[in-house]
Amino acid sequence: MKTKYRWPSPTMVIAIAALFFALGGGAVAASHYRITSTKQIKPSVLKALRGAQGATGAQGAQGQQGATGAAGATGARGLSGATGATGATGATGTTGATGATGATGAQGPSGVVATGVFNSSIDTINHTTTYVFAGATASVTTTASQRLTGAAVAQLASSASDTGQTFTYGLCYQLSTGGTISNFAGIHYMNGVVYPDLRAFAAAGSVVPGAGVWKVGFCVWNSNDNPINYTDYVNGWVQVTN
Repeated sequence: MKTKYRWPSPTMVIAIAALFFALGGGAVAASHYRITSTKQIKPSVLKALRGAQGATGAQGAQGQQGATGAAGATGARGLSGATGATGATGATGTTGATGATGATGAQGPSGVVATGVFNSSIDTINHTTTYVFAGATASVTTTASQRLTGAAVAQLASSASDTGQTFTYGLCYQLSTGGTISNFAGIHYMNGVVYPDLRAFAAAGSVVPGAGVWKVGFCVWNSNDNPINYTDYVNGWVQVTN
């Protein structure tokens, strides 16, 4: 295949010829001369070597706008801010006017109407078929709705048996005119055991006996044939309340 040669343009031929004339025939003949800088070339020659400015290229088409990306995930909640300072205390309001005094209420009934006490020595208590008072009694008066409340203690003993002797005791009441001696405890009376040595026996109770004047004291029911014959003292109290 034959190689095709491209001939230089007239402008290029003129420029090369000018370069040879500028360098001088001796320089051309001497192939050892080397151009290492444009300063070695005459400015008018350099100007002639410049090609004409090419036409401005067409502006490229504007690319299409990309689609909007998906919304990102919600970020983590930020930390709570510091608590603000406490506000200043407000001024104290003026004192209100004093209200009118209310009417005085009616006086209620007194709780304790009367109090009686009793204390004495105790005589020998033989066999009995009901309650008897051991020593002195107190006298009090009640209306139909008033209550008797009291307590007593007595020192009792018996020399009949070292193993003890049973009996029944309590706090009792009786009309001053006589009649049955009743235990404050009703059927819930108290049982005890007496021994040769003195021992204390206490009783207490509360009852509404009805209207009347009453004797109140420590009572004993000795159902044994052996007497309670070693006795010391008894004392107690009773109150009348509404």
